[in-house]
Amino acid sequence: MHNIGYTNDSSIQSVVQGSVGEFPDLKTESSVVQQEVLQLLKDYIDCGVDGFRFDAAKHIETPDDGTYASQFWPTVLNGASNYANSKGLDEPYYYGEILYTPGPGRSYKSYTKYMSITDNKTSKVVRDAVVSKNAEWAANYNYATGEAASKLVLWAESHDTYAN
Repeated sequence: MHNIGYTNDSSIQSVVQGSVGEFPDLKTESSVVQQEVLQLLKDYIDCGVDGFRFDAAKHIETPDDGTYASQFWPTVLNGASNYANSKGLDEPYYYGEILYTPGPGRSYKSYTKYMSITDNKTSKVVRDAVVSKNAEWAANYNYATGEAASKLVLWAESHDTYAN
């Protein structure tokens, strides 16, 4: 595990190797961790699960993260998809929580090539439009991430809405 403390979005290192709150970083760059997560997904697939949501996905590095890059997402998600296909099942649906920004010098596209992602900024606009009874406001809004709508999950609210 990496340092225990509070993460921020000031650098790629702090995003992908910093702690999230009081939870220490899990060394997702380790092939041992990747194989354990993949096995867990396989076990869930065997139980009938056909979709996965990854909380705090932006805190797991991508192959595009330079010095901090890893093969976590391709190893785990491609491995789970291949496993499901070998069982004659559809590819699982993958969704990663990325609130506000993926971090400095990072792109949403580094995630959307593997999964759908949270679009909480657009979700806030939609929620505010409903509250204000102004549907036109939401109808004229562009997706804040710049990603295709087919790769986005609108996120109206959760405990994080009130905790932050």
